[in-house]
Amino acid sequence: MAAPDLAAVDEREGYRIVDLDRLIVMKLTAFRLKDRVHLIDMIDVGLIDAATLDRLPEPLWPRLQELLDSPGGLTARCRFRGFGIDFSLSGESRKTAEG
Repeated sequence: MAAPDLAAVDEREGYRIVDLDRLIVMKLTAFRLKDRVHLIDMIDVGLIDAATLDRLPEPLWPRLQELLDSPGGLTARCRFRGFGIDFSLSGESRKTAEG
């Protein structure tokens, strides 16, 4: 799926601003860990909910539904200065046996 057209952006005080639905499509299309984290943050603050699905291209529905079904279930594996640390979006972290 191609990224959304960004020609239709608002310009305010010298900043280009993309509308929320286009931003969501960009994040779901890329679907990198950082994009999923941003999407989950938007879910947590109420910017995205199940009604959002109807405004998105159908091929992206499963990705958003996955995040809506278990927003706290995303876990990232991070390596920081040689230490193995598991970070979860629930705010918990723990040092692994590797670190």
